[in-house]
Amino acid sequence: MIRPSLSVFGFQEGSKHYVPHYKQVLNLYPKARLLALPSASVMTANEALKAIDYWNSDSDVFYAEDSIGFTSLMNSGGNALAYFGPFLKMYRIAHGFDDRTDVFKPIDANLNFILSIYQNLMVSDINWVSPVMEKVLATLLPKYFSKESVKRIRDKLLVLPPPGFYKINERQKLKDLSKGLVFLWNHRMVGSKNPKVFFNLIADIHKASPKLPLKIKVCTTASEKEVKAACPEILHPFLVYREFISDPIQYRKFIEDANITLGTSDRESFGISVFDAIKEGQLYVNLSVNKSFEVATNGHAQSFKAKEVPSIVAAAVADRKYALSLHKGNVEGLNTLPDLATAQHDFTRALVRAVKTKKAVNSPNIDKMLKACRNGATKRQLYQSIGWSTPKTCMNAHWAGYYYTLRMEGVKTKVVGGQLFYYTDTLDRADEKEPKVDKPEVTRKTKGLFTK
Repeated sequence: MIRPSLSVFGFQEGSKHYVPHYKQVLNLYPKARLLALPSASVMTANEALKAIDYWNSDSDVFYAEDSIGFTSLMNSGGNALAYFGPFLKMYRIAHGFDDRTDVFKPIDANLNFILSIYQNLMVSDINWVSPVMEKVLATLLPKYFSKESVKRIRDKLLVLPPPGFYKINERQKLKDLSKGLVFLWNHRMVGSKNPKVFFNLIADIHKASPKLPLKIKVCTTASEKEVKAACPEILHPFLVYREFISDPIQYRKFIEDANITLGTSDRESFGISVFDAIKEGQLYVNLSVNKSFEVATNGHAQSFKAKEVPSIVAAAVADRKYALSLHKGNVEGLNTLPDLATAQHDFTRALVRAVKTKKAVNSPNIDKMLKACRNGATKRQLYQSIGWSTPKTCMNAHWAGYYYTLRMEGVKTKVVGGQLFYYTDTLDRADEKEPKVDKPEVTRKTKGLFTK
């Protein structure tokens, strides 16, 4: 069996507050295909459906995040349900749960949201959740759904940090704070991140130590005007603004001289930006309002009340040993999470296991299509080889069965000039060998309710 193919649905950048996290899947599975849909379809599943090129999107596994969701696509009319139903689906929950007091307490009032997530979890074959979301689901799902349904979901879970967590994998030593503070804001400028609390705390720190050099580096989806609106005027001269940076090399270049940041969010699905800062050797001071960070680090990191932060930072500036003790807890929490090699292995293994559940179909059409694949064929040509018409949408309900059978017979796929070709050959390319999935199970340092 050759390496499973993965087609990743996501939206093009359009809204200033939209971050295309789906592109980061390449960190864990570099051979994935990114299928960007028009940003205008973010709130309209029918528009997303129309934008998909079904002639050139086939894959062993389809991937979607909750910004799209398979239930939306499958219920958008036409033959979408019949087409997507037999194909393998990987779903990732990117949302967090907005509760101001307890990460384990879901929004009971938002039943539509809960049902939407539940439906996507049920129809998908692999459900990717973060360690934080795993614990949220462990509390949430049993309140509304049967034990059998919960078990079915549990058995399909892939528990890994979000893909963006792996865009930075090197670890830097804690940076010096004694010569000045360079704060970093690398989040969206939205209310749940509490930017005003962040900037007001920096203002308090600056007032207490006005001679200590100060810089505030801001990388966000918001405009510079919006940033200044959330920031006390006394800090405006210290701001260094940059729009959201999607390129990981440029992003690291921008944040590399920062040496401190504060965690003020009361809603986090995981906290990728926070872990970016820790990996880069920045001192991270977490406010107790950010419960997600405490869960993500499995209780290793310390949290503080907002009124304690100025004195905590002053002590860290004055005493490097104290700063190192704070940083140590953050790093210990970081080390409880899977490293890149482990995550890539677990991700690939989940795909391989899912693909191995597919069964071949017995049809004379297979031989006809195999013959067409010898010299390479498009999907239209495969349709024509068995006498099928080539309609605009090509969402034939029987196609998935033929597709997986062809793959089991050794048919490979390759995109050339934006067009997907099916072909057979005897080339033994390294990227097409069967992945090794016999690595011993990784023993997690923590186990949630759903973790096996």
